[in-house]
Amino acid sequence: MIESFNIDPAKLWPTEKSFFVLSLDLNTSKSLGRQFNQNAIVWIGSNAIPQLILLR
Repeated sequence: MIESFNIDPAKLWPTEKSFFVLSLDLNTSKSLGRQFNQNAIVWIGSNAIPQLILLR
């Protein structure tokens, strides 16, 4: 797990803490996103193509 911060370049949204976690399957990733009340997650499968997964 790698901790980071998402920063809005326009400074319209507050800085948001985020995490990059390796080796999680999609269902586990969705579950964690919902647990932390996220609207969406970015998930990367074995094909290495990032996908925006909407949770709400």
